[in-house]
Amino acid sequence: MVSYCPVTGKLFWKINKQNSGGIGSECGRTNSAGYRRVVLHGCELKAHQVVWMLHHGEWPSGIVDHANSNKSDNRIENLRLATKAQNAANRKSNSNNTTGVSGVTFHKPTRKWVARIGLNMKRIHIGSFEKKDDAVKAYMAVSANYRGEFCPTNKGGI
Repeated sequence: MVSYCPVTGKLFWKINKQNSGGIGSECGRTNSAGYRRVVLHGCELKAHQVVWMLHHGEWPSGIVDHANSNKSDNRIENLRLATKAQNAANRKSNSNNTTGVSGVTFHKPTRKWVARIGLNMKRIHIGSFEKKDDAVKAYMAVSANYRGEFCPTNKGGI
């Protein structure tokens, strides 16, 4: 029913399906969370899971994580299996994060940058720092040590 382009990570219709745009058109729609969804045999599926299945020949046994945190990048080299904790660790900063860096906040009373990390359902204090860059470096070092390849890339950091 669908074909996969490994260069773009996109799925395309191999059949004429009602409201699909025809053979060769891109499958699915992007939902409000940013994930591409595809309806096959009446079931709505995440495009990245369909890509995983087409490439590996089996449905993913766990969560399929986007390594670069780009939900629309479904190239197979960007997809990997993850636990729920690993998937949560590999996410961008929250939109309400005023520092632009995961795990780093500014503590007004002490006028210091604070680095914290969540591990095993516990919030761990890494340290307080005069400079934002020092807090980011400390957070990234601890994150890399505990999360390995699932360590997030901080966009507003160093």
